[in-house]
Amino acid sequence: MTNFIPIFPLDIVVFPGESLHLHIFESKYKQLIKDCYATQKPFGIVVVLDNAITELGTLLSITEITKVYDDGKMDIKTKGVQIFNILELIKTVPDKLYSGAIVTYPTNETLPNTSAIEKIVQQIKQLHSLLEIEKKFKKPVHELLSYDIAHHIGLTIKEEYELMKLLKENQRLEFIKRHLKKVIEVLDGMEGLKQRIQLNGHFKELKGFNYAWTSPRMQTTLCFDFGNTRLKCAVFNGADIKEVIVLDNDEVTTIQSIIQQHHATKSILSSVVNHNVGIEEVLQQQTQFHKLNHTSKLPITTPVGKPETIGADRLALCSAAVHLFPNQHNLAIGLGTCITYNFINKFGEFLGGSISPGMNMRFRAMHEQTALIANN
Repeated sequence: MTNFIPIFPLDIVVFPGESLHLHIFESKYKQLIKDCYATQKPFGIVVVLDNAITELGTLLSITEITKVYDDGKMDIKTKGVQIFNILELIKTVPDKLYSGAIVTYPTNETLPNTSAIEKIVQQIKQLHSLLEIEKKFKKPVHELLSYDIAHHIGLTIKEEYELMKLLKENQRLEFIKRHLKKVIEVLDGMEGLKQRIQLNGHFKELKGFNYAWTSPRMQTTLCFDFGNTRLKCAVFNGADIKEVIVLDNDEVTTIQSIIQQHHATKSILSSVVNHNVGIEEVLQQQTQFHKLNHTSKLPITTPVGKPETIGADRLALCSAAVHLFPNQHNLAIGLGTCITYNFINKFGEFLGGSISPGMNMRFRAMHEQTALIANN
């Protein structure tokens, strides 16, 4: 739908469903509110950033004029209705002091995601605890949307505007989750700093050094990558690759030998083949073991129909892309037995891709299935 609305540019972001109280004192906006209230029509608050009107705003309905002062100033109550996009700004409306705009209303998904919101609420409680503040939501947790919590997590107006631009609830929740993780990490560090400062000059109860403990940089991790063409193992010391081993087989004795040779403490397995399941038991018994799959804790989310069908190799590739190039769109291409094309958006959502034959499969097909090419 496209229509004309009166607009009220402000350096705030109003979200759909939000209740907003305003004190109206400028002549043009007193006229705007009187006109809208008399005709029972909404108006729009357009976001102002860096002294410039942006393209987005929120349609508001006037729920009540609570007070009219002698000089015509007003206190009003409003409620956010929906997001709009400005197609054309009309600075001068005939016979009016205020401005207007031709706007359209983009499709905006607002279905609750109960499991995601419950986790985010726990993060918010942790944030508020670190800040020593207490805030309560006006809805039960299972009814909350991203818009209900956006003003409670310390976003700047620019960050709120970025959130406003997202038109899917899962994208907004992912944005909020990442913001909370970043802020909580900073505040946790500040809390530790405060405690260290407070301890300075006081008696401290300290435990003796445990020589059995191994520095994370000294820990050895074995990363097994079992593909259709080769079985490989990368040996890591901390975050550094020490060696890459190509395995002849997936026998238990082979895996045990690698564990013992490198004194491994951790291991992870990414497999897209029917490997010897006995090696998982060995890795579980002798190391801190994890098998990579769609339930693993990853820096990406998989909002696809059947996440369990995504190969572990593609999950690893996409996770690496997001780790190396965060907060941007990534196209990760895997060159193996097959060539995979994997798209991850800047919110860390793996949106799918395609699989095609690898180079050897292509050359073999051309050699075996063509006449003239095969003889060259």
